[in-house]
Amino acid sequence: MQVPIYNIERNKAMNTLTLSVGSNSRDREWQMKHGIEWLKHIFSDVKVSSIYNSLAVNGRDADYLNAVMTASTKQNLDSTIALMK
Repeated sequence: MQVPIYNIERNKAMNTLTLSVGSNSRDREWQMKHGIEWLKHIFSDVKVSSIYNSLAVNGRDADYLNAVMTASTKQNLDSTIALMK
């Protein structure tokens, strides 16, 4: 018995990824909000930490907003990296 390809894809193992997201642009709140929303449309089971403020390491640039997120995807690592560039 042959199994249709869509069943194979549907049952393909999920990969878990952890991402650090951040912005220190002038519109950093907008960047964070829309960046996280975009990621929620691409990946499944997305969980996002609280967003926090941190100082730039060099002490001169604007403060950063940062968060950490985990998500699931059926894509391999290379495909995931290419998508996020």
